[in-house]
Amino acid sequence: MSRTSHDRTARAHRFARRVLAVARKETAHILRDPATIYLAIGLPVVMLVVFGYGITFDIDNTAVAVVD
Repeated sequence: MSRTSHDRTARAHRFARRVLAVARKETAHILRDPATIYLAIGLPVVMLVVFGYGITFDIDNTAVAVVD
């Protein structure tokens, strides 16, 4: 049984409506609670700064041996 283009279009439309409904709900939740905005935006920025300064790929004081 093959699906017609109308069936695929209808399924895509229902999927888009569900995604938009969830996005609308989450946006309303974030705007209603200011602490959520700080968590959603501020926490990743803080983590980037902390990990950016804390993680380094410089190699210092490493013993190296060459075996021939």
